[in-house]
Amino acid sequence: MTVAGLIEWLKTQDQDAVVCVVFHETGYGYYNQGGTAKTVAFDPSKHSTYDSQWVDKLTDNVKIHPAELLIGVYEG
Repeated sequence: MTVAGLIEWLKTQDQDAVVCVVFHETGYGYYNQGGTAKTVAFDPSKHSTYDSQWVDKLTDNVKIHPAELLIGVYEG
C-alpha cells in the first residue's frame, strides 16, 4: 500500500478513533526469547521510520528499493 492509498483508506475510518501501533521489544533470557509486543498510541516521532535502503543480510550488499515507511516499533 502506498502513502496515498493509506490516506484514502484512513479517510473512510472513524476520525475520532485513537491510532495505535504494535510496539515490539527484543526478548532477553530463557523465558522471553521472542520478545514482547504491546499496542501503544501512535506518536510519529517515536513510532515511524522512513528509509529507501536496506542491507541484504546474506551478501551485505546495500540495496536501493522504493521508499518504505514503517509504522510501529520493531525490536524497540
